[in-house]
Amino acid sequence: MSTSNYNPVLYGIGLGPGDPELITVKALNKIKECTTLFVPGKDPETSVAYGILRKLLSPEELQDKEIIHVVIPMKTTSINIEVVYNHISSIIIHHMDNHKTCAFLTLGDPTLYSTFSPIKALIETAGYNTVIINGVPSFVAVAATCNRILTYGNQQLHILPHSDTIVEFETKTNTDTNTDTDTNTDTDTEINTDTNTNTDVNTDTNTGTNTTIDTSASLNTNNRINSNTRFGHTTVYMKSGTRIESLLEDYRIKSSSRKMNIYGCSNCGFDDQVIYQSIKQLDNTPPQEYFTTLIVEN
Repeated sequence: MSTSNYNPVLYGIGLGPGDPELITVKALNKIKECTTLFVPGKDPETSVAYGILRKLLSPEELQDKEIIHVVIPMKTTSINIEVVYNHISSIIIHHMDNHKTCAFLTLGDPTLYSTFSPIKALIETAGYNTVIINGVPSFVAVAATCNRILTYGNQQLHILPHSDTIVEFETKTNTDTNTDTDTNTDTDTEINTDTNTNTDVNTDTNTGTNTTIDTSASLNTNNRINSNTRFGHTTVYMKSGTRIESLLEDYRIKSSSRKMNIYGCSNCGFDDQVIYQSIKQLDNTPPQEYFTTLIVEN
């Protein structure tokens, strides 16, 4: 590492799921600031990340950047992946030592199963600083694209990077009931009957745009959802295209004995995205794309 006062930083930037409109303002600003961008993919024609980048920057802005494509194999049976990451890290460090402002771009979010994770560890081990700039995770975008809510109440959310089966998680329910009652009913009565209406609406008459709706006076413990109510769980199966047949077969077996829903999307955020709202749609045209995310509600 350089001994000068220069303190280089590697930025790990999430590009989001694919839709260029889903990148954060912070991420886009930092990309524009950086002089050198490390982009996963063999070349501009085949790199998914570069395809997103091309939609974010003008041709002039792209021309001003030093774009370095890095090839990271997804299957490492015949390749020592540690050698690959060490080589990439050494190239990044070389550019940082030459006073380049560097960013490593990744799909989705850098904190979730990203290629940036091992790079970050190696760069920090070498004595350099790293900064993460979040991106929209793909499974969040899939839920929104399918117009679904991922979790309700105290429902659990599980995220699996690779799975051949529908994994079942135990959802424990606390059946204990709090039987303590407040014998002083004056305070409760005062809270619930302090106003004649259920809501208190305060409007700023100066602008006519600021409205506060206070429903606290109408809340009653008898109407609240019990915090121990069992909602089940939702499981996200990321990058499931290569395992789609075994996943769907296991889903059919397990959904026959309990209430389950399945939906998902292939290439979410891209022009060729395909949405699946049910097991029937998945059976009719099973997705084979690598970037396929399935979500199971149990």
